[in-house]
Amino acid sequence: MEEIELWKNDVKTYLMKNFNFLEGFKTRRNNAMKFANELCKHKRRISSSKKEKIPVYFDTVYKFFVNVLEVFDDQIKNNKPADFRIKESVLYIVENVCASISE
Repeated sequence: MEEIELWKNDVKTYLMKNFNFLEGFKTRRNNAMKFANELCKHKRRISSSKKEKIPVYFDTVYKFFVNVLEVFDDQIKNNKPADFRIKESVLYIVENVCASISE
C-alpha cells in the first residue's frame, strides 16, 4: 500500500527508491530475482562429469511467469483493479534471468 501511495503522489521518488543501486540489495524484488536466477540455472547431473543441457526448473518458472502475466492482462481487459507492481516485477525478473542464462 505504501508503494502505491508513493507512486500516486511522487513518481520520481518512487523510481529513485526502487532503482537505487545501494537500496536495492535487500529488497524483496532483488531477492525474488536471485531466487529465480538460481532456479533457472540449476542443472541435474546425468553422471559424475555431465550435467543436463536444459535447467531443471526453467520451464516451470517461465510457465509461472506467463500465467501471472495472463492473469494481470485479464484483469486489465475486464476492468478489474490490477496491481501494476506484479507486471513490473515479473518483467524485471524475466529480463534478469534471461541475461544471466545467456551469459
